[in-house]
Amino acid sequence: MRAFQFAPALRAASPPRNRRWALAGMVLVLLSVTLSLVLAGEKSSPTLLVVTASFASALVLLCWLSRQLYYRTSLHLQADWQYRTDQEYAAWWQHHAQTFALQDVVLIGPAGISPADWQGFLSQPPGPSTGCSSAITNGLLFSTWPGERETQLAQMLARQWHTQCSGQVYRPPISCYWQGSETAWQAFSAEVSLLFPSLCLPVHPEPWQGANTLAELAAHFALIAEENQQWFLVAGCLSVPAGGGSEPAGESALLWKVTAKGPVTLARGEVFSQGKHTATQVCQQAQQQSGLTRPPEHCVLFSPAIPPDFAHCGWNLSRHVQDPHWGRTGENEPLIAVSLAALLALHQQTSCGWIATDPQYQLTLGIVKYHG
Repeated sequence: MRAFQFAPALRAASPPRNRRWALAGMVLVLLSVTLSLVLAGEKSSPTLLVVTASFASALVLLCWLSRQLYYRTSLHLQADWQYRTDQEYAAWWQHHAQTFALQDVVLIGPAGISPADWQGFLSQPPGPSTGCSSAITNGLLFSTWPGERETQLAQMLARQWHTQCSGQVYRPPISCYWQGSETAWQAFSAEVSLLFPSLCLPVHPEPWQGANTLAELAAHFALIAEENQQWFLVAGCLSVPAGGGSEPAGESALLWKVTAKGPVTLARGEVFSQGKHTATQVCQQAQQQSGLTRPPEHCVLFSPAIPPDFAHCGWNLSRHVQDPHWGRTGENEPLIAVSLAALLALHQQTSCGWIATDPQYQLTLGIVKYHG
């Protein structure tokens, strides 16, 4: 869980105990007068006694005032520390809860390629996994070599984006984040240049790094106005061969047009590491980050890496489990989860949570909100 690092708290001094000070003053005055009588002997006089008593009283009063000043100063320093800490925490939380939007969401997988396909897919409860297939892949690709399938998948991603955006004209993005091979990126970029003549993509995109990339996007849009036309391209394309066990091969491709304002929004999300925070704490902070008072009604997730204590986090973790439908997703898993959550939020016009593994963390999770 991303948490604000509080500085060690300042402790205020305890208040002076006036009764003890008064008693100590009386004892000191009495001792001073007695000592002056003993030392002066026959030369003692009322004036000497008054001077001695006054000096002792003044000394006690000065010490008491110094103790009061120390106490009041410590209260002031503690209040100033608390004010500064509250100000820093408010600024941190405002930054932490900054959102960005997904204007275009393209997802290609074994179950579909178009928004209509995914609406139908998300409307149906997950079916049981048969466990007999060695691959869960897209039936429109016919090559048997993963590298060629990735190239074809990347080209299909560009064409599907062009189909969904209805021929819109795009300015070049601020930056591009890519999850996949360089060969697949070159195929995607070449196809995009043919379909979008005004759109020039970089030769070498930034690598997608999971939750850290989400944080970079949120930090960027925290500094610009919603009306700003700047945007980022996030895309990924993977064809993952079958694992050594029972994990079937899988493949996926996806694309986001990330802007400051759009139909669905999300924040940088939260990260979970076993032993540091509980699942309930992380989920509640994700809700607070998204401005929700209740858990989201839907949650898209890949379940194998989810610890058992997530069963008590309050989120609905049984309706949209994706394991039976994708095969091996590789590092595309969080991208798929967010894409499905965005499509579901857009279709149901509600908030949708997502949980997935992450390249840098054990788990990452968040909430996609519908804005229309």
